[in-house]
Amino acid sequence: MSTTSTTDPLQDPSGHAVAVFKVYEYARKAVELLAAVGFEAEKIGLFQGSADADRVDDSHKWFADTDDDIRVYKTKLENGQTVVSVPIENSQELQQAEETFTSLNADMMTHFGKWMTVSKDLS
Repeated sequence: MSTTSTTDPLQDPSGHAVAVFKVYEYARKAVELLAAVGFEAEKIGLFQGSADADRVDDSHKWFADTDDDIRVYKTKLENGQTVVSVPIENSQELQQAEETFTSLNADMMTHFGKWMTVSKDLS
């Protein structure tokens, strides 16, 4: 059920904001809203289910805190939740993504930045 992206955030989430939704329709709406405000639609990922969970690279090649976050997202997918990923270029885009995710009841969001990973509980 995944969409394609030029870089696969399930293999390398660097530079992406990633959010978890319990309700698929909210995740789908988040993708639509992100595209409507200017994010490139073909780079926004919508992931769900065990097939996408199996694609998550949890090989411990990341920093310790990032490894934990990646495993959380994999578990959420395995448990039937939906993940949305969007590439982030600057702080304004990060704010827009967080506002969009929050407005649609995302449970959590992680920004996998170049040098730092920041997770937030949005529920």
